[in-house]
Amino acid sequence: MERLSFTRTYLETLLPEELTELADEYGIEIPPGLHRRFIIRELLETILEESENTSDDEFFNVEEVPDDTDLPTSYNETKISAVLRNPQWLYVYWDFNSERLETLNGVELEISYFSDENARCGEDRYFEEIPMEEREFNCLLQGDFDFVRVALYEKGNRSLALAFSNMVRIPKGNSAIRKWNSPDEIPEILRLSGMTETWRQQFF
Repeated sequence: MERLSFTRTYLETLLPEELTELADEYGIEIPPGLHRRFIIRELLETILEESENTSDDEFFNVEEVPDDTDLPTSYNETKISAVLRNPQWLYVYWDFNSERLETLNGVELEISYFSDENARCGEDRYFEEIPMEEREFNCLLQGDFDFVRVALYEKGNRSLALAFSNMVRIPKGNSAIRKWNSPDEIPEILRLSGMTETWRQQFF
């Protein structure tokens, strides 16, 4: 029998003969005339003990993924996404459907900054030209804004975006660390305390 996990509520709905049959399948000896509540208690104790002794592999029936499994190079969809790599860097990645890709003569990214998540237009923005073969970009966050969004454009045609990324909230409370562009700019007293390594771990 395939062992299932039963709750007390479910067991209470079973008839006495059904409880006895279930107990037999779990190897529990039930004396004749035993009250149903004692049968339920025995079942719950047995099921709990069995679940504690079951390994994760047995429970989830884990199968190894073959080493030669490859992800597709494209999902045939024009889409751009953005995610924080750390408090100062934004990781952006995108893809195109095959028909759109055939007509493109170049790609540009528009990085826009917002103070209001619901604003339609960014308060500050700039464009980055990207080689056609690239599908990812690391963006150094700047300014004191609360949100950032990236739009994908065809090179030379900024009238209509091909796709917009999700709006990403820029972490706050890290301005003291973010203001340094190199370890040499960190004050000596903070370098002695290990700030240089913290700065490298967060931003590089």
